[in-house]
Amino acid sequence: MGLTGVQMIHVSANAGLLADTRFALSPLLEAAVTMHHRHAPQPPHHLPPWARTARDPAVWDRLPLLSQIFTSPRFSTTDFFCMDLPITAHPDIDAELHHMATAPAGRITKQLYGLLRLTVPPGPRADEVVHRAVDDFLVSGERSCAQRIAEEVSRFWRLCLAPYWPVIEERTRADISHRAAISANEGLRAGLSSLHPAVSYAHAAIRIDSAAETVVEGYERFTLVPSVSANRCFLGSDHRPGRGAYLIYPARETGSQRTHAPSQESLGNVLGHTRLALLASMARPRTTTELAEQHRLSPSTVSYHLSRMYEAGLLVRTPDGGNVFYHRTGEAERLLAGRGEQNVTRVPGPAGQL
Repeated sequence: MGLTGVQMIHVSANAGLLADTRFALSPLLEAAVTMHHRHAPQPPHHLPPWARTARDPAVWDRLPLLSQIFTSPRFSTTDFFCMDLPITAHPDIDAELHHMATAPAGRITKQLYGLLRLTVPPGPRADEVVHRAVDDFLVSGERSCAQRIAEEVSRFWRLCLAPYWPVIEERTRADISHRAAISANEGLRAGLSSLHPAVSYAHAAIRIDSAAETVVEGYERFTLVPSVSANRCFLGSDHRPGRGAYLIYPARETGSQRTHAPSQESLGNVLGHTRLALLASMARPRTTTELAEQHRLSPSTVSYHLSRMYEAGLLVRTPDGGNVFYHRTGEAERLLAGRGEQNVTRVPGPAGQL
């Protein structure tokens, strides 16, 4: 299953497919589309803050595997995101990442082959070159590669999108309500045609316009996914039995659209209020013991939360003698500053710390 910028595609839509057409949200697909902004030609000031963050080289420095895989704007970052993806109306980023990390045997290998063929010029040794490149990625095994990809996608989502997810979810749900109202008042044809100027319904087919023409048949369901990061439509498909197609389209802008960082309450809902409190109290490097005493938590509980925030790129840890000091990264400073946190300053850490 792949996801690419669409051409002229006619998706045959019989009564059964229309009956199973639905809307859904996906943090993972939002991340997929946002990653395309890494190579986007638009000036940064025209982009929402999560897309601007996605262009930051410091973010990609923390994603070594994804940086090696997706080296060109021609590459679809979403090929890895949609393997048996549980797209629902109540999205769960951890569930989506779990499905990615536990992809069936052969799926990651197949996706890598398809992707890396784009980098190799045609020739008698092209297949050999692609095989070697894929083997390099799978040196630790396919399952290990899938888990590393999922871990880096998780890091990307938390660095770029998690601070704004309440804003993003609010806008995408508003878009779904808007399209549903059109469909209820004017019919499903009008609802589909309202998604984007390139989308229409005619002659028992959903059409997505562009330069070429293709007819696709046999889908059992069709899922519509609004995205605040998309500036065009993307069509994903899976021809295996029981699978379907999904269309990612740009969510409509509204006059009350918010792109500022969320409030403390919203941010707490994303990070968890315990982690937010720990993060906010780390204007200077702190040890697990110090934080446990300050917040009246057990050291094991604090250690767990610090480890998760470290994995998410919000903390740096520095050994010093028999202690390990944790302090906030630049991403954490920006996140807290965006919600109005006062006195968010970097303080020199223990000896030997950069």
